Amino acid sequence: MHLKSFVGEYGLFPFFEQLSTTQCWSDAKLIIEKHLAGYPSLALQSQKRNEILSLAKSLPFWQAQLNDIETFEQIPLTYKSDYVTGFPEQNVLPHRKEEHQTLASGGTSERMTVVTDFAKRDRLRALENVNIALSHQTFWARKTLDIPPSACNVTCGLIDKGPEAIWPFLRWATLTRQWSHEDTMSNLRGRIERQWLMQRTTVSPITAGDWSHICKQIDPILALLAKSRTEILRGYPLFIYWIALRAAELNTVLPALSTVIPYGGLAAENMVNTIKQSLKVNFVNLYGTGEVGSIGASPVDQHAVSIYQDDIYVELLDDNERLIVEPGILGRVVVTDLNNRVMPIIRYAIGDTAQWQNLANGRKALLVQGRVVENIVTVHGNIMTARMLQNFVLSNPNVVNFVLVQNKVNQFTLKIVKRGEVSNSSFTALHEALGGKSVQLNIIEEPFLTPKSSGKYLASEPIKNTPELLAEDVVEFVPIESTKCTLVEHFSLREVRSPMGKKVCYLDNAATTPKPNVVVNEVARVLSKATGNVHRGAHFLGDAITEQFEQARADIARFIGATPANIVLLRNTTECLNLIAQQSCFANVITSAAEHHANFLPWKQKSVINLNDALHVDFFALEKEMQRAPHSLVTLAHISNVTGNLLDVDRVVELARKYHCKVLLDAAQSVPHMPIDVNKLSVDFLVFSGHKMGGPSGVGVLWGRTEALEQLSPVQWGGSMVEKVSSQQNILKPIPWRFEAGTPAMENVVGLAAAARFLMDIGMDNVQQHVDGLTQKLRRALKASYPALVLGDIDAPGPVSLNPTSMSAQFIANILSERDGICVRAGFHCAQPLHEQINSQGTLRISPWLMNTDEDIDKCIDAVRRVLASDAEAHKVIA
Repeated sequence: MHLKSFVGEYGLFPFFEQLSTTQCWSDAKLIIEKHLAGYPSLALQSQKRNEILSLAKSLPFWQAQLNDIETFEQIPLTYKSDYVTGFPEQNVLPHRKEEHQTLASGGTSERMTVVTDFAKRDRLRALENVNIALSHQTFWARKTLDIPPSACNVTCGLIDKGPEAIWPFLRWATLTRQWSHEDTMSNLRGRIERQWLMQRTTVSPITAGDWSHICKQIDPILALLAKSRTEILRGYPLFIYWIALRAAELNTVLPALSTVIPYGGLAAENMVNTIKQSLKVNFVNLYGTGEVGSIGASPVDQHAVSIYQDDIYVELLDDNERLIVEPGILGRVVVTDLNNRVMPIIRYAIGDTAQWQNLANGRKALLVQGRVVENIVTVHGNIMTARMLQNFVLSNPNVVNFVLVQNKVNQFTLKIVKRGEVSNSSFTALHEALGGKSVQLNIIEEPFLTPKSSGKYLASEPIKNTPELLAEDVVEFVPIESTKCTLVEHFSLREVRSPMGKKVCYLDNAATTPKPNVVVNEVARVLSKATGNVHRGAHFLGDAITEQFEQARADIARFIGATPANIVLLRNTTECLNLIAQQSCFANVITSAAEHHANFLPWKQKSVINLNDALHVDFFALEKEMQRAPHSLVTLAHISNVTGNLLDVDRVVELARKYHCKVLLDAAQSVPHMPIDVNKLSVDFLVFSGHKMGGPSGVGVLWGRTEALEQLSPVQWGGSMVEKVSSQQNILKPIPWRFEAGTPAMENVVGLAAAARFLMDIGMDNVQQHVDGLTQKLRRALKASYPALVLGDIDAPGPVSLNPTSMSAQFIANILSERDGICVRAGFHCAQPLHEQINSQGTLRISPWLMNTDEDIDKCIDAVRRVLASDAEAHKVIA
């Protein structure tokens, strides 16, 4: 037995149980003994049913609905929408409101998390210990690594306050006077559980990206598994699948690893077989939800899970809400939480489908088939579940991820992410199951797919309505070579003509970008069909737009590798910068002469660093200024909107940490053009605008580290940013909502999320490759012809600016517009200090993006050369 486990078992946990008058660890031991002994799954006792019914009738939420109901079966089914209305006030027992806790859960929306009392919280922890014992086949935990789909604080501790290590946490809690806070003892016990009893280390979720991006995250995990001699690997099924694929690629051997636990209930047979063969491990299945916690677990190498009947009552119901007891019949999973006395969750349809499976020992277990929303009805009326889809598609281990989109009842698009060659024959069985020659199956290769806000991926996207198949709709199989439309076709701006009838050639993307059709359509949809106000509605429309708004925040967060809680949504980059500029916590600010006015004018007490001869930030001067004024805020542009030069962020951060400074990165020009991961950049704040990345105007994004955002105070006050207002005090909402006073630009935020998804679907590596190719072609051609006029490095990724000497930039831009239909920018570009340093009266700026092609660049190069050649010829004539 591990020494720390012994200390916890016989010392710390009895002590904790006495303090909290609960039986967390004692309960766990009893459940483990019963479950390992193979006790049968018994039907819920009638007295338990009566107890649940009595409890339901005592809730304000249920009182109006249950007057004439006398049996458990008569209680109507409940859904998330029932609980989020008036959440949690109407759903918490009036005499126990003071006891309730809201435990964040990555798998649920903002207003439907685990609401529980202390006893239920301890029961959740007890069941987590049960899960450990069942998966380890022993009472004592073995070294475990956990990779959740998103950061939650119920058991993994990724977003708990304070250091994760126990002794630093004790010191932190003492120095910051946290012991009076109600969560501190709970968080300490969570650390003791994870580190001593469960021996668990949790790493951050794997962010979406192409296979190379995923491998960059997996390789350190494989190294950690090998170095720490981890024995148990838990996590979201796809993450473990990717780890297994990568381990096979690298021929990585993990002799200590014995068991994998792809929790969530859905890791189909082909996925599990690949994992077991690649990692040489056993398999254990866990099932649970964010709303009620753990539901059940399986023995080794069994897919169906046995239910924790003392804690959860599970029903399977058909479409007519009739109880299913026979094995092999698909039904909806409905759960009742038997231990929550503060906010009972009763007959809750959690959105999963499953079927019962009889085991050899006579017990009945639950085989999860996927989400209800993933079920596809084929042309023959059969149901294809997510489990079935997984088995069809992942039969080829070169497929990394997929989603099957049902465009029409007989038309499907299978989007796949691959790491090697994938042939048509891999999907013949899927095509036959969907209907064979009666359906069309288009197969498209994508750089990567994006998960939902929970961090999880859907296997399919069925159509909402399925009209009857017409006889003339019979089509043939479409092979994998099918291609996506070109980038240009996503933009309606290409259809615009200049006043002179010229086809538009838009090259002013550094100012604002064209909007892809998906963004325009999404904004129009919200304006026409989503009337309501976010965070305020007591009706279904208000709830719907709130969910869409917060989903948009999650999509924007994923776009930069962040979490939604760290994303503040304001009007533009300028407002984001002004929010920080109005804080009293930054006594001195260090900026540069290259900055946009938005990152120059708001700073009252600032030191301005001049540029070197190459028009980069002078790092010698920057360090000297940091040394003179430590603890400053250093705020610089990632890519200059004039020279196009790229800032060496790593070097800035290194200096900032040396002199205890914080770093704010103006990423308005970099976010649209290159992959951004805020965790890898290691800055404290990052800001950008939606309209420069294909989104609508009127949305700016401020990302900040949690500890950095906690230093900020609101500068605008109004609705939706406070929990309570009285004559005595104002209680602010948590971050980020406390900074978002008033009604936000809802349609524009949702539109920005559509732009982010559009870019992620293309893949930011592909975006960078496309835009860099056009930019370098333009820059090198103009640099070769006019070496003294072109600003910036030869490989600068940003806009290409020329500093004409004998002809004004405005005049050149006007000629290009009128004569050729070419749209470029002329002037100071809101960066007059930079132009002053280079003694310029204005520059001509050319900036390509996704809508542009090689033909656009050739046209622009030719047009600029003709204008400047005519100017040179005119000078010769005058001479």
